[in-house]
Amino acid sequence: MQLRISSLIYLLLTGIALLCNALADGLPYGHNEGGGTSMHCDFVAIGLSDKQMRQISATGLAELDDKQLRLVRTFYSGFPAKVGVASSTTNDGLERVESVADVIWWYSHEIRIPLRIADKNEKIAMPDAKPWTPDAENHFRLSPEGQLFHMGSLISLQEAQDMIDRVAKKPKANQNDDQVHITLTVPPRAQREHVVIDAQVIKQLPQSWPTEDTTAVILKIRDFLSIYARSKGIELYYAW
Repeated sequence: MQLRISSLIYLLLTGIALLCNALADGLPYGHNEGGGTSMHCDFVAIGLSDKQMRQISATGLAELDDKQLRLVRTFYSGFPAKVGVASSTTNDGLERVESVADVIWWYSHEIRIPLRIADKNEKIAMPDAKPWTPDAENHFRLSPEGQLFHMGSLISLQEAQDMIDRVAKKPKANQNDDQVHITLTVPPRAQREHVVIDAQVIKQLPQSWPTEDTTAVILKIRDFLSIYARSKGIELYYAW
């Protein structure tokens, strides 16, 4: 009996070790059976102002104020004020060779920073001030308010289609190149009730689209751009 108990304890500890290693390999959250997402570890949550939410939407970066920094630095003394943010709408199993205090855009007005525990000789790296997906001609960002951004600038839905047209017309350097694609950073769901679709965005949308459900509008814009890109021979991928 003692042998069996010892074996069970060994297996349990091994399983915990494997789980911890798995979490260190990528962003520590996943999708559950209900279609939502959940964190796999402890974290510190930071509420965002409207200004910060819009900065993330346009640039993929967040600048923390003094009060927010004091809170985060309670756990990570060297945490920087300006950081790149990963949207919780996508997690492609990013592989890490080191533990990083990543910043995850969890709700429209909230970022979460996982609290990682370093091993004896390990140092937890701090995030840098670079967006997860760099601005490029073939990348768009979508805000929780339905606004589209390209290269840091606000654009209309029609301008996004025009840019897709230009990308589609560009000749390939090699006929064997992979299929041309564009990427779109999709925002997390709204947490505050006052987050609504921007009035200027509503004017651009088909009248048949209901605009009361913010999340539904975001998904419709995403799918509209995806279908339009595919009609031009381009695949649209969701990115950070």
